[in-house]
Amino acid sequence: MARLTCVGVIIFSVFGIIYSLSTGTLHCRGVKDEFAKISSQDLVPDLPTIDEGLSICSRGLTPRQATCCSKETEPVYAVASETYVMNNIRARNKFLKSVVTTHLQYYRETILELIQHTLNNTRAKLSEWYGIPTEEHRHIVNNLFLSFEDFLKSNHVLVEESVSKFFDNILPVIYKNVIYRDSKSWTPAHANCLMKHRSEITPQPFGKNPEEIAANLNNALGLSKSYLEALAVILETINNTDNLALENECKNAVVRLQYCSHCRGFIDVKPCNGFCLNVMRGCLSNMAELGSEWNNIITSIEGMVREMSDKSLGDAFKKLSIGITDAIFHAVTTERNFNKSVQDLCGITIDGSSAPFTPSISVTSNVQTEVTGPLSIELMQATMNLIDAKGLYTNLADDICAEPAKFEQNPQSATCWNGTEISAYLRTPVELDILEQARNNPEVKVTLVQPDLRRLKEKLTTVNQILQTQMHKSERFRYRGSMISDDPIVLDFSGNDPKIGNVNIEGGTTLFDDEDLNGDYLSGSGSGTEDIDSTIDTSIKPDVDVVLDKGNGGKYDVNQGGELGQAPRTTPRPAPSSQPLDRNSSVHGSRASILVLFIALYVAHVATGRR
Repeated sequence: MARLTCVGVIIFSVFGIIYSLSTGTLHCRGVKDEFAKISSQDLVPDLPTIDEGLSICSRGLTPRQATCCSKETEPVYAVASETYVMNNIRARNKFLKSVVTTHLQYYRETILELIQHTLNNTRAKLSEWYGIPTEEHRHIVNNLFLSFEDFLKSNHVLVEESVSKFFDNILPVIYKNVIYRDSKSWTPAHANCLMKHRSEITPQPFGKNPEEIAANLNNALGLSKSYLEALAVILETINNTDNLALENECKNAVVRLQYCSHCRGFIDVKPCNGFCLNVMRGCLSNMAELGSEWNNIITSIEGMVREMSDKSLGDAFKKLSIGITDAIFHAVTTERNFNKSVQDLCGITIDGSSAPFTPSISVTSNVQTEVTGPLSIELMQATMNLIDAKGLYTNLADDICAEPAKFEQNPQSATCWNGTEISAYLRTPVELDILEQARNNPEVKVTLVQPDLRRLKEKLTTVNQILQTQMHKSERFRYRGSMISDDPIVLDFSGNDPKIGNVNIEGGTTLFDDEDLNGDYLSGSGSGTEDIDSTIDTSIKPDVDVVLDKGNGGKYDVNQGGELGQAPRTTPRPAPSSQPLDRNSSVHGSRASILVLFIALYVAHVATGRR
């Protein structure tokens, strides 16, 4: 009996060894150690067992083949797979999320600080320069600047209307305290009439200042508002991808990629490169669909920051404070010109014998508005980080598979896990396009864009269109407000080249840089703000340096010419390059150009600080 028992044990042991060899391992000790990193190792058997409940890692198994996996371990592997993918997404989002969040908060706070500085400055000047009681102008000035804050928060405020309303409301205050100066006979009816008919007074009491202030602010605030919207949608994209819900198809595919080899005892074998690319590209194909819109909005932000660096918000608010002061000074010093119109409209009569009011401009406010240097530098720093984030979602799958510690990097390797065995992966990685992924991905059943990501994609597109529209408006504003360029070819409005004095359009009107009419008209100072006599004396034939000829296409060609009537000397334009731009050189070029702007701003800021 003892002999039979011994023989039985030997036979059982031999069959056990043969059976274990068929599974690829004699025990599951190494698998248990690895599994302990994600859950309790008690779920892994000590020896390979047959579990017909396997659903994810059953691919490639022979009937009744024993493994170190069970129906209890597969769900744990699925959770670990989802965690792995999401941790990779969040790790790549983390730095950019921190940068954008910090910058967005800083930018908003700086704008509010700038608004408050300018508000205080404006109120101080009204009180100190013109002696207007604070209680009479406080709410009028406050309402103007509150409307700017509201404009940045919503679409229900028009800057032009806010500025116009401010001048409507401030005119009676100026009239009562500075021009009329007879509080005893001043009535509410006078104030209401002036508010109602301000736009009808001729000539306008404030000159062109209200329109110029509104145009400047509308442009600068419009850029800032669009920039804030772009940053907000960038942050929304990051937050949405941070919390993306992976589909079961994806989680199961990642289990097959990372953990099904453990079922056979292969804990040290890396997944094949092509296998990883197909799994990750399939899993993240919906996210990759955001790539084009993501890259486009970053490119638009880059262009917007360039535009904002040329027309800083700080300069716009400085011009606002100066513009309000100039407007009031204009009304005070030219009141004799429009008194008759005011009398006709509102019955307000001014005693012409009284001496004109002289503002106490020697009293100045200590309020500072110079906060634009650090803001511009901060803009450049944030923009360089955004440029580095181009391709974040398009390249995410490939970036994950490029980790040599996790995945085989040699596409031809025959010693990697291909999903069923240790061998070469023979399938070709499918292109990133989501339709190609849906049709041809052999590892993941890909569905078309998820509803949440589709809405996010549409939002990125919409905000990008807003950015483009705002930049076009800003460019038109810049061209309309700039001097005629001194460069006959580039027309960059730089105004520094002394070669060009006159510009002729089709042999007709000759245009001058208006400020250059004073003294040497070739100086090229170029702010274009000084009024000139537009009367043209056709008996004089000045030398013409630039001739604009309208060609067959209806566009003006720029030629250097001699006197009027002479044939222009044509300077050919440089031919456009036919070389295609690759993505990497474009990104590096964008970053380099922003870096140049950043260095220039930083040097200027340091130099200003030293002074």
